[in-house]
Amino acid sequence: MIFIVGASAMLLLAAGFVIYPFVASRVEVFTPERNEQNLDLYRERIADLDAQLLAEDITDSDYEQLKQESDGALLYDYGSAAEIQRSNGVPRWLGLVACGLLVVLVVMVYGRLGALTDWQLSQRYAAAMAPDQQNIELQREFLAEVTAYADDSPEPAQWWYMAAQGYLGLSEYKQAASAYRQLVLLVPEDPAASAGLGQALYLANGRQLTAEARGWLDQALSLDSTNATALGVMGISAFEQGQYQEAIDAWERALSALPPMGGQAQVLRNGVAEARGMLGQSSDPVAAARIEVSVSLSDTIQYQSDETIFVFARATKGPPFPLAAVKLSVAELPTTVVLDDSMAMQSGARLSSFDEVEVVARLSRGNQPIASAGDWQGRSGSLQLQGTTIQLDLLIDQQVE
Repeated sequence: MIFIVGASAMLLLAAGFVIYPFVASRVEVFTPERNEQNLDLYRERIADLDAQLLAEDITDSDYEQLKQESDGALLYDYGSAAEIQRSNGVPRWLGLVACGLLVVLVVMVYGRLGALTDWQLSQRYAAAMAPDQQNIELQREFLAEVTAYADDSPEPAQWWYMAAQGYLGLSEYKQAASAYRQLVLLVPEDPAASAGLGQALYLANGRQLTAEARGWLDQALSLDSTNATALGVMGISAFEQGQYQEAIDAWERALSALPPMGGQAQVLRNGVAEARGMLGQSSDPVAAARIEVSVSLSDTIQYQSDETIFVFARATKGPPFPLAAVKLSVAELPTTVVLDDSMAMQSGARLSSFDEVEVVARLSRGNQPIASAGDWQGRSGSLQLQGTTIQLDLLIDQQVE
């Protein structure tokens, strides 16, 4: 923000230099005609003084003093044509040159502090920190450059966050915690910053949930009660200490706010299933409810190989969100997928919790789970669940309107 204000001030100053010569050139100046008018006025003044002297209205000394004043005024007001030319304001070229120099200066400052540097670093970040980048030393050098630049950026929080994420990816947890400390100073009300610091401290301390780490995780949850990072770390810590029910509670709370078909949700669901197994509960929820769906796509449908297929079961009489779901690429079809309780989207809303469900397989043109016009799908109709495995063939051949 300071940079924007400073740059704007310099541009306004530059504009002033351009405008001033034009304004100055319009200031009223003396011309030859005006000189003649001044001379006529002088003559009239002298004639008036002569008349006053003859009428003895003024003394000889008064006359001489007033005449000298009139002479001085004439000399001040009367100028030659050359003098008039010289008094005609600041040369316009000087204002234009000054403006150009200031614009160059603004560009130089912008290149140093502004979005140009941000853009350049962003491009390099994508290459240096790519998942397939094997040069760890190059990544370390780049992250050191990012941390050195972060506070000079117009958006320092963005760069401290990227540095923190980069160090986490390199498993350099102390550096990640240091970057997160800078971030929480800039955005103290951001739950992601607090949760990230808590996670980094947990990892930096050998996967020990210290009082400081827990404090940051608690702060994140006070700002966002379903923050998946904070709840994920707390669940892991509880699981490692044998507190399996606490782990289940934390992970199911996180699952309630995560995209149901995302990778993080699947990891947490697996964790919940493992924790239930440790408690002697059924770690194989397939026994409770299981639907095997053979999915295929009609030959009449044109598609792109990178388009997405969503296969999910939902209650015919109940919540509208999926009870279990799988995300596929259209290139994987035909294939068979399994829907069961391990894929529950929310705690207390498992496949086995409902007697009647419907299975839908949808080709999403926009790669989004919500149906939109132009998508294609196949639907099973109502299915009765009785704790047994249901096998189902589903053809995607109906266009969504």
